[in-house]
Amino acid sequence: MLRDTLLLTISKLIVALVAFFINWYLARILVPEEFGVYSLLLNYVNFLGILFLMGTNVSHVYYKNKGVNNFKALISIYGLLLIAFSLFYIVFSGKYVVFLVIANSLLLASFSLLNSDAQADGKFLTYAKQIIFYSIGGAAFVFIGVFYFYFDEGQEIMVLSFTGSFFTFILLSYSKYTYKAYNVKLKKTKEFLKYGANGFFLNLQGQALYFADLIIIGAIMGAEDVAIYSVAALIAKVMWLFIDTIGIVLFPKIINGKYNEKLKKVNLAIFQTFIICLIPAVIFVIFGLEGVIFAFGEQYESSFYLAKILVVSSFPLILYKISSRLVASESMWRIAHIALFISLLVNIILNIISIPALGLIGAAYSSLISYAICGLYIYFKVCSHNAKSR
Repeated sequence: MLRDTLLLTISKLIVALVAFFINWYLARILVPEEFGVYSLLLNYVNFLGILFLMGTNVSHVYYKNKGVNNFKALISIYGLLLIAFSLFYIVFSGKYVVFLVIANSLLLASFSLLNSDAQADGKFLTYAKQIIFYSIGGAAFVFIGVFYFYFDEGQEIMVLSFTGSFFTFILLSYSKYTYKAYNVKLKKTKEFLKYGANGFFLNLQGQALYFADLIIIGAIMGAEDVAIYSVAALIAKVMWLFIDTIGIVLFPKIINGKYNEKLKKVNLAIFQTFIICLIPAVIFVIFGLEGVIFAFGEQYESSFYLAKILVVSSFPLILYKISSRLVASESMWRIAHIALFISLLVNIILNIISIPALGLIGAAYSSLISYAICGLYIYFKVCSHNAKSR
């Protein structure tokens, strides 16, 4: 499992570097207004992509391991909608950017399904190749269009990115789906969509927990403080990359089997993740100040002290992120929903109280406490469920 996790982590780092390079290049070439348009459209695409998926990618991994394969039906549905909105954008000569955003979002959803199919089959080398080639395909079209053909508008950049990503997606998915026929009939439709919806709403709750402090900082303090805290959160989330990846690898391995055997795999994954994350965490706490100043500038020196607290808060989050995979495999959604609801409520209350008194340090400690509640609650619940099931 560690081999697959490290493979996926490295591939995601490559994708992150490609995204960083292309955004750095665009920020230097485009005027700020057009780069702002592109960034805004990209955020809309990412949000709508999650919304359109409605957790069907998670549901596909679960049900395929249960013997129900809905990949062709899902890719047919998203594919037909993708073609329709792409044609709408072309027919109206690019006047309605909403069609471009929706087409991009549907493409992103389709690609997520392609990855979930590789995840369901345990083909993590395929998964890694797909995310690398997909990111390079979109970035290459953007770079060529800007460098050689002098495209300089945000909407044009989005068209280039969509075109490159679309053709890359076709090449990657052709072996899975030949496009000679389509099938839009889902098997076990009600159960499939219900499972996906639970995963979707769990993801929404999680995002609310992770971003609550930033929203409250923006409301109480100001934009400069949001920027300082955002840098600290960005540093801490580098560790999340490995934590999330080990969850991706673990999930299909614990869908079937006895509960106590699943729990053993979860405990092993938690232990391995703790040990592996401990090394970079200690290095950062000791030597990280110089790295933060070098990467972001002296104006973000205070981000280092916040990041130390947020890096520590990643450890109880390991309990949540990995234990929640066991919760999903057993459809024990209520446990995870309660854990996130309580943690979010605590986070909001502590932020409102601590930020006026302690500033950004108060927000960081609020996250640490709320993440600890979330992780410990869900972990003890899955352990106690095992004791009851004996």
